[in-house]
Amino acid sequence: MNLTARFGNVLIHTLATLTIKIGPFPLDQIPEKGPHIIIFNHVNFIDGPVLLNRLASRPVAIMAKIETWKNPLFGAVLDGWDGIAVRRGEADLEAFRKAQQVLTDGKILIISPEGTRSEYKGLVEGHAGVLLLAARSGASIQAVGLSQHRGFWSRLYRGFKRVPLEFHVGKPFKLELNGAALSRDVRQKATDEIMYQLAAVLPPEYRGIYADLSKASWEYIRPL
Repeated sequence: MNLTARFGNVLIHTLATLTIKIGPFPLDQIPEKGPHIIIFNHVNFIDGPVLLNRLASRPVAIMAKIETWKNPLFGAVLDGWDGIAVRRGEADLEAFRKAQQVLTDGKILIISPEGTRSEYKGLVEGHAGVLLLAARSGASIQAVGLSQHRGFWSRLYRGFKRVPLEFHVGKPFKLELNGAALSRDVRQKATDEIMYQLAAVLPPEYRGIYADLSKASWEYIRPL
């Protein structure tokens, strides 16, 4: 972490302390190094920064939409954390290559597989990027859910009280394709299995289209 990232970390911590009542984060359940992928549910803008702040002692990098770099401060902080800019709505091969390099370097990659905010809807359909990165790198995967912070701005303005934010950390697991080709059907099923792991750590109202946990399977993933 360079000087800019350290400054950004202090800034995020200060702002979060003033506006958010953050619950305990079980850092001891997160590996000390990678290759490891952390997936999280993207409710609103505070998810990534607070999660990054809580993982600042780990060698981490985060994937974020390219528009975030339009803010010079956020852009500089993300650069300090080896942030990877993603062009949404297209196959961003450059972002994928950089993400692979992060994992090859033994770091922890933070990514929202939904690719968009899901505020009140709960989880939306996951993209196959996590699956492909795990297949290429052999990285383990771990779900970190965030909850209780819906409607952040309206609640902050209305009550002048800190908005709660709770973390829910799942157990790491590995992708295990067992020689299966990455056909469209395999990609879909494996991605759904990964997303159900994220849904499982979340309160029911945050699970969205993955609410029925009885549909979760373990054909292409295994616990560690």
